[in-house]
Amino acid sequence: MLRRVFVSASVFTGIALGAGAFPSTADTTPAAIVNAAAEEHPFLLVRRTDYPALQALAQVEPGKGMRARAIALAGGSSGSSDVASLVYDPLADSSIRSALLADIFSTTALAYLLDEPGRSAYRNRIIEHLRYWDPAIPGNLTLELGNDSETLATAQAGAFFNATLALDLIHDELGSDELARIHALLDAGPSRYFDHSSNLKAAAPAARGAWARYRGDRFTFEKNKDDFLRDIFSAITPDGVFADGPGHAFTRWTRLNREPTSSFGDILTHLAEYADGDSETRLTLFQEWLFGYATTPSGIPWAIGDTSPGGIKAPAGETVYPPVVVDGAPKFYGFERAARFSPLASRYAARFNLVAPPASRLTSYLNLARPSDAAPNQASAPSRIFPDGGAYLRETRNTPQALAGVLSNLKTPSAHAHKEVNSIHLAGYGQLLLRGSGYNGWDTPALDFSWDYINRRAVSGNTALIDYEPLRDDAPPQRPSALNDHRDSGGGSDGKAGGGVRGFTTRSLDFSSGDSGKALPNGRHRRDFILVHPRDAAPGYFVVFDQLQAIPGSKLANVVWHPNSATPPVITAPEKEYSWQVTPKASTALTLFLATPPAGLDLYDGVLASWGGGFVGKYLFTRYPLDPEGRRQIVTLLYPSDTARPKATFARVSAPGYTGASVSAIGGRIIDTVLELNSATTVTLPDGVKLQAASAVSRRLEGRHTFVFAREARSFRDGAYGFTSSAPVTVFLDERGGHIDSLGSIVRIHRPDLSEVIVDGVTIPLTTTGPGWIEFAVPSGSHTLEFTLARTLRAQQ
Repeated sequence: MLRRVFVSASVFTGIALGAGAFPSTADTTPAAIVNAAAEEHPFLLVRRTDYPALQALAQVEPGKGMRARAIALAGGSSGSSDVASLVYDPLADSSIRSALLADIFSTTALAYLLDEPGRSAYRNRIIEHLRYWDPAIPGNLTLELGNDSETLATAQAGAFFNATLALDLIHDELGSDELARIHALLDAGPSRYFDHSSNLKAAAPAARGAWARYRGDRFTFEKNKDDFLRDIFSAITPDGVFADGPGHAFTRWTRLNREPTSSFGDILTHLAEYADGDSETRLTLFQEWLFGYATTPSGIPWAIGDTSPGGIKAPAGETVYPPVVVDGAPKFYGFERAARFSPLASRYAARFNLVAPPASRLTSYLNLARPSDAAPNQASAPSRIFPDGGAYLRETRNTPQALAGVLSNLKTPSAHAHKEVNSIHLAGYGQLLLRGSGYNGWDTPALDFSWDYINRRAVSGNTALIDYEPLRDDAPPQRPSALNDHRDSGGGSDGKAGGGVRGFTTRSLDFSSGDSGKALPNGRHRRDFILVHPRDAAPGYFVVFDQLQAIPGSKLANVVWHPNSATPPVITAPEKEYSWQVTPKASTALTLFLATPPAGLDLYDGVLASWGGGFVGKYLFTRYPLDPEGRRQIVTLLYPSDTARPKATFARVSAPGYTGASVSAIGGRIIDTVLELNSATTVTLPDGVKLQAASAVSRRLEGRHTFVFAREARSFRDGAYGFTSSAPVTVFLDERGGHIDSLGSIVRIHRPDLSEVIVDGVTIPLTTTGPGWIEFAVPSGSHTLEFTLARTLRAQQ
């Protein structure tokens, strides 16, 4: 291919190397370097054969507007008239210079791609700014490469990464002498990166890995690819949950100042550089979690781990790009990348509506080229169990007003995670209802509450503890006691990892169960978290069953609740019913009903942090006596309400063998009964219901049985409806079927009009039948159930 030289060698004054002179890159040998000319450029993220299709995208929005702005930012004559070109400032702070250089390389590369008449000028502009890797040029970045500052390290990586992408585009139009000089300058960058490391390790291997792949250096590329994947997967559970929390997930994967982290993964996909399918599968699961589950239905990031639910803080010097809004509130941007992973991730990301086109940068534009099978219509994410990261439960309505809740339980520890194993987070009616302690910056207090309180005390989350007192030994609320806290270590991660989550979801009720693992130093905590979906004209709500087993000598179980409120609760009944007006929307409330009577409780001050501080609320700290064996089961109801969905009426129900509550809605037409029980015995309730289970939730509508959930159950009977099992099962049944978890059992379903049962889509043979019941074998595992009713068969005949 004929190559022409457009810029003289005098552009680069610091290194005057002849053609073919390449300084050695660390950890490589000359034999490891493959001639880059052997691979036609560009190839890292786009190939020349892609140009026509990419240029066609610029004929319509948002590509049309992105093209116009890119041309203007690159100094072209046919761009947007109201956009000034980017100008590098060699006297600015290093992080600002890095961000500017990244912007200049990326916008100019996009203009080069889309504006053929102006390519000569754009090519020269790219070459002109490559000079700032020359250590002899004032304002260069090379002498500052490898600085361990988080902000500077990521900004430098972004500049170097975008320089590589831009050079890849113009490579085949440069002569060999010119390429040798440019390569000599940029080869020095990875060497400096190898000599330093940042606490954000993904950015540097992404930048130097992209450069090594551009240069054809397989040895260095493979090493940096491995380092990159090792770092990003250290924070992503096998099923896709980001262990550092939603805030850091959005920061690292949707913000342009962290472009190498996300776009190097795009390079690996584009060039089929993943060694196996597991990495791509894991990243796809992560993208589905990020866009489908990391925020509430109204777009607020869950305050899990080091996350500010108010949004993401822009570091000094970062270019502010058009945000994304959900339900009118500005949030994040860059979600167009989701289409690269799966149609499902794309549909989840589509619910975040752009208020302006994406940034006019090369990587953002390339993300507009959606896969042909990507569905453009938006979708809300249904309830989903992530066994290694938590249960994310949502009602089925696709609306920002939908109810949602999280049982967070990470198997993967992380410094940015909090001590919130088995913690609960709630949202509903457009508001965050129950939340974690939040984030005001790493190692940064908030409103006089210490960093230890925010990040390293379980009492700052919606958790359970044993024999814990936050103000023990006169400790202030801002610096609570560490005695009997969740476990700690030098890195503070022992108490941040649990045993994971299991459960199932149905159309009417979702069940999840988290195991504390080794998080507690003095016992074990199992938490069952249930979403009762809105149905039968009644609003939905949440149920929490806590089961604690303490070591010998322990006395009390503690359960902690942090409503998202800056005001004290309204106390309807002391030690029984508390309602908080949610901040900032006072017309929305969250009521906590303590169905199991506590031995005592206190309302303590606790910070609910966000960027800039946050606010101080009143959290509920409860105490429950343990039985002689160190055990306790506790039932708590959490009921959201607003002007359109009034609060239900609650009453405690208890007798020897059980405690719980009745929930009366829509004028008493619906009565739910929620109980914790001794699973070793059968009890008869005042309404005649008989059951043997560890816990149960059942409903009557105008006196008629509607559904039942029971855990570790052998029997339930409400008139002609119910079930028995030869071995304990966890089961949900309604009028159409349900779900059952079993280790293998014979189950008998009582229902007058039942004719057959379909298990996992297959009609199964019946063991035996009788008047109003059928019996069948349930194999070990988790199974869906469908009922065929006699009246349905008659209607079909």
